[in-house]
Amino acid sequence: MEPMKIKFYSRIIIFVWFSLWVFSNSSAQYGLPQANLMDKRPTEFVLNNITLVSAPGKVLPNSSIYVKNGKILSTGDALTQPKSVPVIDGNGYWVYPSFIEIQSSYGIPSPAPRTVPGTIPSMNGLIYESKKPGYYLWNMALTPEFQAAAEFSPNEKEAEDWRKNGFGWVVSSSSDGIFRGTGSLVSTGVGTPNQLIFKPSVFQVFSFSKGSSPQAYPSSQMGSIALIRQTLLDAQWYNKVKKKNGNLGLEALIACKGLPVLFETSQKYEALRAVNLAKEFNLSLIIRGKGDEYQRMDDLKVAGFPVVIPLQFPELPDVEDPLDGNLIGLSELKHWELAPHNGRLLAQKEIPFAFTTKDLKDVKSFLNQLRKVVDNGLSEAEALAALTTRPAFFLGVQNEMGQLKPGMAASFFMTSDNLFKPQAQIIAHWIQGRRFEIAQVPELDLAGLYRFKIGADSSQKLRIAFKEGKSDLTLLILDTQKVTCQGNIGLGKLSFTAQLKKLDSSSKLQFTGWQVGQNFSGWVQMETSQMKWTATRLAEPDTTGKKADNKKDKELDIPGQIWMPFQAFGSTNISQPTDFVIRNGTLWTNESVGILEKTDLWVSGGKIKTIGKNLVVPAGTKEFDANGKHVTTGIIDEHSHIAISRGVNESGGTTSPEVRIGDVIEADDINIYRHLAGGVTAVQQLHGSANSIGGQSSMIKLKWGMTPNQMKVQGADPFNKFALGENVKQSNRGFEINSRYPQTRMGVEQLLYDAFTQARRYREDEKKSVSSKSAEPFRRDLKLEALSEILEKKRFITCHSYVQSEINMLMHVADSMDFKINTFTHILEGYKVADKMKKHGAGASTFSDWWAYKMEVKDAIPYNAALMQNAGLVVAINSDDAEMARRLNQEAAKTVKYGGISEVNAWKMVTLNPAKLLHLDQRMGSMMAGKDADLVIWSANPLSIDAHVEKTIIDGIVFFDFSQSKQLEIQNMAERQRIIQKMLKAKKDGQPAVPAQPKTQHLWHCDDFGEE
Repeated sequence: MEPMKIKFYSRIIIFVWFSLWVFSNSSAQYGLPQANLMDKRPTEFVLNNITLVSAPGKVLPNSSIYVKNGKILSTGDALTQPKSVPVIDGNGYWVYPSFIEIQSSYGIPSPAPRTVPGTIPSMNGLIYESKKPGYYLWNMALTPEFQAAAEFSPNEKEAEDWRKNGFGWVVSSSSDGIFRGTGSLVSTGVGTPNQLIFKPSVFQVFSFSKGSSPQAYPSSQMGSIALIRQTLLDAQWYNKVKKKNGNLGLEALIACKGLPVLFETSQKYEALRAVNLAKEFNLSLIIRGKGDEYQRMDDLKVAGFPVVIPLQFPELPDVEDPLDGNLIGLSELKHWELAPHNGRLLAQKEIPFAFTTKDLKDVKSFLNQLRKVVDNGLSEAEALAALTTRPAFFLGVQNEMGQLKPGMAASFFMTSDNLFKPQAQIIAHWIQGRRFEIAQVPELDLAGLYRFKIGADSSQKLRIAFKEGKSDLTLLILDTQKVTCQGNIGLGKLSFTAQLKKLDSSSKLQFTGWQVGQNFSGWVQMETSQMKWTATRLAEPDTTGKKADNKKDKELDIPGQIWMPFQAFGSTNISQPTDFVIRNGTLWTNESVGILEKTDLWVSGGKIKTIGKNLVVPAGTKEFDANGKHVTTGIIDEHSHIAISRGVNESGGTTSPEVRIGDVIEADDINIYRHLAGGVTAVQQLHGSANSIGGQSSMIKLKWGMTPNQMKVQGADPFNKFALGENVKQSNRGFEINSRYPQTRMGVEQLLYDAFTQARRYREDEKKSVSSKSAEPFRRDLKLEALSEILEKKRFITCHSYVQSEINMLMHVADSMDFKINTFTHILEGYKVADKMKKHGAGASTFSDWWAYKMEVKDAIPYNAALMQNAGLVVAINSDDAEMARRLNQEAAKTVKYGGISEVNAWKMVTLNPAKLLHLDQRMGSMMAGKDADLVIWSANPLSIDAHVEKTIIDGIVFFDFSQSKQLEIQNMAERQRIIQKMLKAKKDGQPAVPAQPKTQHLWHCDDFGEE
C-alpha cells in the first residue's frame, strides 16, 4: 500500500479510536457498587500543533499538551511521550484553560416563589414565626445548614450549555435567602455527583434578600442587616458555650467559620454595607457585585476585598422619540454607557475581580459580552484571568485549575482562532481529559474559495460556504459549470459526493479528506481505483457571498466621566475644605449678640475661626462678598426620611430597636442636592412609625458626593424612633394584616412596659454574668441592648406622636421606668400638654401648619409651635417630607405669622433648636468660634419668600453654589444629549433596543412598608 494511504488510514483509525474513548474522571470514587463493567481503557493522549494559552498573557504557538488520567503531564513545543500514545492534530487551533463560574445554581433545586413579600395566604395575616420543622434558626431566610454538595444533581443539558461556553467548572449554590449555606465546586462533565463534585464547600453565600421566606421579618434591608448581625453574634456566643446537639443553623455557621463569604449585593452601596459587616465580624469576603462597582472604586480599593462582576449590561433603550428619552434618568443613561467599562476601570485600580454569567438574560450571549468588555479596553489577559486564575484563587484551588501546566486538571477547550476575535468558535472541550464535541469547524475559519486539484488536474475550484450553520459545497468547473455537492465539514474532516462528467463517472463520486491547517487533502474513490485530491485556499476575492472585512481595528469607545455622586449635578471630584472669609454679611449668629450687620466671618480648617468687622486674614485667603446678603448657620431637619435605601420601616416585629438607619444610607439620593439648594446642611434620618419602638436613627451632614460613612456626624448621640397612634396598632393596614400585637392604644402601653422590663432584666443578667466567673458567656441581644442604653441615658428617644392622651401615657411610662422622652416629633396636640412636657423635660419638633389630613390630627392648629415655645419648650420645625425640607426657611417664617414669634426665635426653630434637641448645639446651630462651619449665604432675609440660597457650606466646603448650579444644569443637559445621540447611533448600527421605561424614585414616609 502506498505510504500516503497508510498514513491516511492510520490517522482515521486513531481519530475513531480517540473519539470513542470514555475517559475516567480524576475524582472518581473507588470502592463503590458497580452496575456495569469497569472501563479500563487508557486515558492518555497528546494534543499537538496548537496555540496554547497556558495562562493569562502566556501564548505559546506550535505547542502541545500531554494528558494522562485527567491530568496534564507536560506542555511545550517539543514533548516526548511513549510511541503508543495517540497524537491528535490540533490544526493550529487555540487552546485555553476551562473557565470557572464562581456563582451558579447548576444542579440545585429552585426555591418556591413568594407571591406577596412577607405574606402567604392565611386567615392570620402575616407570619412571624418559622414554619420550618426541626431545630434550626428562628428565621426561614437563614439556612446556613444548606449544603450544595448534599443537594447537587447534575443535568446533562445544562452541563452541555456550560461546556459550549467554555466552562469546565462551576460553583453550585443556593440562590435563596439571606444565609444560603455553602457552595460546591463541580465539574461540567458527565458522571454522578460523587464523580463531579470537586470541592464540597468552597464558601458560604450571604445576601441582603430574604428570598422565598414567608416570614414578616425582615421587611427592610436594615432589618436584613440586623438579622445578619444578631445571628453572627449568636454564633460567636454559641461557640463559646460549647453546646452539643443543639441548633443546627448555628452549628453550621461555626463549622464554616474558616470559609470565605460570597456576599451577593444589588448595587454599589450594598457592596460597601457588606464590607462594613465583614470588618465588624472579621469575614473573608468576596463581593458579588451588580456591575456599578466602577462608581465607588476608591472605596472598594481601600476595602481590599475581591469582586465578582456580571457580564450583563443595561439594554439599549429606544430613545428615538424625545419624550421617551426624557423618561430615563441621567444616572441610568450614564450607567448604560459606562457599565461595559466596569472591568477595565477596576483593572486600572488593580482591584481583583472575576466575571460571572449569573445575571445574563441569555447564556448564549456570554462570549459576545466578554468580547464587548475587551472591545472597551480590558486586556485579553485580564479578561482571561477573570475567568480562570482569579476565580481559582478566590476558591483556593489555584494549584489545581485555572492554568494549563503539569499537575493541573486536564480541563481545557479548543477554539478556531483567538477566543476574543468575533469569528472564533469553541470546537471541542476536554473536561478532566474527556473530550466533548461542541461545534463544527467554524464557518468564518473555512468558508471561502479553494483551488481544487484532482490528480494532476487543477482546473476546478471548490467553494465552501455555510448557511444556518450547515455547510454548502459547490464545485466550479472552468469557472462556468457549477456542480452541487452533498456533504459536510466537521471535526477536521471534509466528506462530500459529486457527479463529475469529466471523470467519465456515471454516478456520484465519494470525496473524503481531512483538514491540514487552512487547506484540505484526501482521496476520491473511483470505480476501480483511488485518486488524490487537494483543496488549497485561494488568496483571490471570496465568492461565498461574504464581504471581506477591510475595517480597521475598532477604536476604543471613550465614555463620559464618572461623577460623584453618580447622579445629575454630580462632579468628577469632591472639593476639599479651604480657608475663606465671608465679608460684609448680615450674620444671624443665633447667639446673644443677635444679628450683626456688615460683619465678617472667617473659616479655617472647616471650623468658624472668628467673627468681627474688617477681619485681617492671611494673604491669599479666599473671600466671599456677602454685601447685602444674609449669612446663617445651616438648616437642620430633625425629622427626615431622605437618603434611605430599601425600606424606612422594619415592620416585621412588634419592636425593632436593633435596626439601624445608618446601615442603609443612600448617598446618591438627588434629594440631598435639593436640600442643599434649600439651605439644609444636616438631617436626622428616622425610622418610620410602624412599631411602638422603632429603629435607630442616623445623623448625617449632606455632603453631596461623599460616601455614607463620610456623611455621618461622628460622635453624635444615638437616638431611636418611637411611635404612637394608628400606625403602630395597624389600624391603617387592612383586616388581613392585623395579627401582630398591639392592636389597640392600650396595648401600646403594655408593650412599652414589657420591653423595658425585659431590658432592665437583661442588664441585671449581664452584670451577674460578668461578676460570676463560673457563669457561661453572656448572649448579646441587640434589641435589649438598645433599650438598656435608653434606661442608662446613653441613647435617646424621638417619638412620633399626635394625640394628647397617648403623649401623657408615654411620659407616664417613661417616668415610672426612669427614662426620658427627649423629643416628641409631630406633636400636633402639644399645645394641650406643653406644661407636662416641660415638667418631664421633653422637647418638641413639629409641623408649622399641617392639619386635618387624618383623624389623629383633627385638633391640630397653626399656633402650636408658638404656644409650646411660650410654655418654655425647645421647639423645632421639621419636614418629615422630601419636598417640604427644601423650604424649611419658609416653614419657620410661618411661626412669625401664627403666634407672633420674633424672626430670631423663628429662625432658631430650624437651626439652633433642632441642634439642641439632637445634642449637637455645641458643634452646630449658631455662629461661634470653634463650631462647625455649616453656613448658608442667602440672597435676602432667609425668612422671606424672595430669598434663595447663594451658597451652602458644610465643614468649610461649598457643596451648593447657585451660580455653579446653572452651569451644572447645562452640563446635565449636554451629557444627556451626548449619550442619547450615542444610543441613537447604536440602534442605527443594529443593536437591538427595548422600550424606554421610566424609573421613579420612591420618597419615603413614616407609614411606608416594604423595601420599595
